[in-house]
Amino acid sequence: YNAHTHLEAYRKLMEIFPIGPLQNLTVWQRDNMHFPRHQNCAIQILEQMERNGVMLDEDFCRLTIKIFGDWTHVV
Repeated sequence: YNAHTHLEAYRKLMEIFPIGPLQNLTVWQRDNMHFPRHQNCAIQILEQMERNGVMLDEDFCRLTIKIFGDWTHVV
């Protein structure tokens, strides 16, 4: 099906993360990578997208910010 080349497949993977509870609330959480396993998993998804030549769109970026917040390693 060549799902590795479709942005919608990666969007569905990112939608698995809960919206809200993974956001940083303090400066300390921002600096020390709060929820490291979740962020590392999302970073691996983004790196796989890059390897497969899939470009992000504005909605995907908004979804990532909605899940993890503005100042995280993922964003």
